[in-house]
Amino acid sequence: MIPVFLRNMFDDKELQEKDIMKSSLDWTIVRPVILTNKKKRGNCRSFTANDTSLQAKISREDVAEFLLNQINNPNHIKKAISISY
Repeated sequence: MIPVFLRNMFDDKELQEKDIMKSSLDWTIVRPVILTNKKKRGNCRSFTANDTSLQAKISREDVAEFLLNQINNPNHIKKAISISY
């Protein structure tokens, strides 16, 4: 049901990401799972769609730390990644 009600938002997201991906800039798209207000755990990681060991929630603090760590990390440049624990 959610994709039906949020179809326009998902369409916009796809267009935005395509524009970013066409850019000549160094970029990283980070897609966190469901956000929580819990304290930082410090062990978040990027994952692929086939990874079944991850959790469905992540704290905003861990997402923020992950984003800050990407500033000097070339591992995810020009990639769209998802993050979880």
